[in-house]
Amino acid sequence: MTSSILGALLTVISTIALGACGGTTDAVVAPTVLPSASATAPAFATAPPTVTATDSGLPVASTASIPTADLPLVRFTTTSGGTATLPVEVIGRAEFPIGFSGRTSIEGRGMLFYWAEGSESGFWMKDTLVPLDIAFINHDLEIIEIVQMEPESLEIRRTSARYLAAVETPLGWYAAHGIEAGARVEWLFDPVALGAGQ
Repeated sequence: MTSSILGALLTVISTIALGACGGTTDAVVAPTVLPSASATAPAFATAPPTVTATDSGLPVASTASIPTADLPLVRFTTTSGGTATLPVEVIGRAEFPIGFSGRTSIEGRGMLFYWAEGSESGFWMKDTLVPLDIAFINHDLEIIEIVQMEPESLEIRRTSARYLAAVETPLGWYAAHGIEAGARVEWLFDPVALGAGQ
């Protein structure tokens, strides 16, 4: 196929997929986070603040340059009582569409997607160059599901239940730390005070 036909085909497929997914009018519709079941159109209040990745040429979230040691921490407690902490980038809703897009490495860190009102949004991996795990966390701060995401996949992945937050990590991070559905989550910071989901 020529690139123009392929581009047109991807546009049609994306439009159908987004229309089928829907979402709320305040949901962000874009590469990383897709809308929940009731939206009909993308909703960007402002353009996302971004910097450009020097190694991929793709936009990256503004938090990419924060040293891992300076990131806030999330503590996970396994169902057997073990704990693990993860430094996370805390992004605002305007950067949800970017997420970890454009990165060639995210070792040792995760990213928080936070909806105080809850969400049913789905995720895809357009322009995301590294494989990820995503843990969906309910309002009781318990992991309800962890899904694996393949680089640059356009498959929309979501959990079956409404959730408060999602934490993306390098693929295998949760398994390596014994974290699975039912694990407890504790923010060692105030997500709203840091602008999570704003």
